[in-house]
Amino acid sequence: MRISTALFTATFATAFALVLGVSVSSAGTLTTPALFAGSAQNVCVVINVGTTPADVTIQMIGLTSTDTETCAGETAVQPNDINSSCQAAVNDFAFCRVTSTKSKSLRVVMFNRQTTAPFTINAAVDGR
Repeated sequence: MRISTALFTATFATAFALVLGVSVSSAGTLTTPALFAGSAQNVCVVINVGTTPADVTIQMIGLTSTDTETCAGETAVQPNDINSSCQAAVNDFAFCRVTSTKSKSLRVVMFNRQTTAPFTINAAVDGR
């Protein structure tokens, strides 16, 4: 019995998400669903919609690689800074987890983009 590639991929993604608890978030944590990288890169960005700076840790957790960025103190995410440099990226099937004491003031997006011009965005998901 052959399993189609699409069915295998969907089953694998669901199992991976359940094992890692992707859909479960705790107080102070925002988590995105996982995205496949393909020939592109997954990037996670944090925006602060609050009124005071927020200390943030971003973790990109992939199958074979991870990236962690901590933005705190002088590099804290500033209010309404849409040019936030607090981001993490991996070239891997991954999800993004953001931890902060001010998580209610944060918005998180992970997008999958090409790494060469014109840097096309293939998909985007938000953290909850």
